This record gives sequence, structure tokens and C-alpha cells, in this order.
Amino acid sequence: HKIENIIRPGMHGIRKIIPRADQHPTAKPVELPQFFIGLHSQPGETVLDPFMGGASTGVACLRTGRKFIGIEIDPDQCRIAAERLAKAEQETSTP
Repeated sequence: HKIENIIRPGMHGIRKIIPRADQHPTAKPVELPQFFIGLHSQPGETVLDPFMGGASTGVACLRTGRKFIGIEIDPDQCRIAAERLAKAEQETSTP
């Protein structure tokens, strides 16, 4: 299958994010890493995000059955990511 290496807003249901002042400056919609995780890994595999930010990749991993390792230098972003991952984990474990 031909896979385009550019994802434009609107493709695959991925919307553009314009971050607010209180958000991470390079926030990504969860659907973006979820798309690539689905292409390049299998359920149960581990995905490493060395620049975690708000944990979009981690949420995508939870949704698709992957393990996740996230690294972030900013303590505020770590707190936000931990809260977001806990919420996403609850949502994925609730039938």
C-alpha cells in the first residue's frame, strides 16, 4: 500500500491544534501519533517518546494496546501528562 509521509489537517480525522498560552507549544492531536503507532508497531509493543510534552503519544498507546515510555524535562508538563494518562487509562479500562 502506498503510504503518504505527510499528514495534513483533516486527513484521517486529524485536526489542527493551535495551542493556547497555557498549553504545550507543540501540542499534537492524539489521532496523529495514533495513526503512526498503528502503522509501525503491534499491540503489546513498547513506544518511546523522548519528548513527551502533554502525552498525546502515551494516550494513543493506551488506546491501541501499546506500552509507553515517556520522557519530559519540564516538571509542569510531567504533571499534566501524568493526569492526562491517568484519565485516559480510566477511559480505556471502563467497558
